[in-house]
This record gives sequence, structure tokens and C-alpha cells, in this order.
Amino acid sequence: MGLIRHQIADVIGKITRVSGPGGTGIDVAQQQAAEFPEGATTEALTAAISEAEAEVERQQQSAAYYYLYWQFENAYRLAYGTQLALLTALLNAGADGLEHPQVELFHKRHLEQAQKVKPEYQYPFASYIGFLSNYQLLTIDARYRITDSGRALLNWMSLQGLSWTLKAW
Repeated sequence: MGLIRHQIADVIGKITRVSGPGGTGIDVAQQQAAEFPEGATTEALTAAISEAEAEVERQQQSAAYYYLYWQFENAYRLAYGTQLALLTALLNAGADGLEHPQVELFHKRHLEQAQKVKPEYQYPFASYIGFLSNYQLLTIDARYRITDSGRALLNWMSLQGLSWTLKAW
């Protein structure tokens, strides 16, 4: 884990701008231009440019990977177990998704579990769902549906050996 955190720190230092909904786009600092000796051939220059472009592409892909990894780790750490269980239910529901009353049951379960520990606990449904929506893990129209990002988070959790059952409420 330390190796990954060190690599993430290196990549984060190269990020120059975060953009897009939910910070889904990033720009990475460009490397310094290479200096070529006088008399370099066109073939040598073309090869050097291709190599530099490939390196920039590798760095951007690496930055994107680590940024996505950070997003998933952050979402997992902050989400309640019932929110992750809801994503799993949405995945299992497929393209049909779930209706509002079905989704409300997950929120109700969350409140019941939390109020066992702290009876005065309140967490509005809009905030409960808003967390998942802000992370672009689900969409809401007439029904609730998991997004590609939500599917990717669940896949990442599986690869990491994580489960919603390991989380509180």
C-alpha cells in the first residue's frame, strides 16, 4: 500500500488542473522539451518525438488510473454500508433499476441501524442519495439506476476484497 501511495503522491504533484463533473477530468504537467544536437536527422527527431508522446500518454494514463483509484477509495471510505448495498441491488436490477419505494428501504434501514447507536440521528433521504449521485454512482429519473462508475466501484471493491458488509449501516 505504501508503494501505491508514493506513486499516487508523485502523480498528484504533476496534476495541473481537475475539471469535469465530479472532477472526472485531469490535465498533467508536460515534461520539458528535449534538446536535439545540431545535424540530427528527421528520422531521429521523429523517433524522439514519438517516444516523448508515448511517455506523455503513459503519464496521463497513470495519472488517470491513480486519480480513479483515489476516487474509488474515497467513495468507499465515505459511503455507508447501506449505500453500497443499494448500488449492489441496482447492479442486480439491471437496466430496469429500482423504483423510489425500493430505494427508500435502504435509507430506512440506514436510519434504523444508526439510531440504535444514536437515537437522535437524522440523515435526510436527499443527502443519502445525493452522496451517490454526486459521485456519479447512480442516476435518477423515474427510476434509480447504477452508472458505469457505480459498476466500476463495485468491481474495484471486489478486486480489493472489500464488501458493503464490512461497513457501518
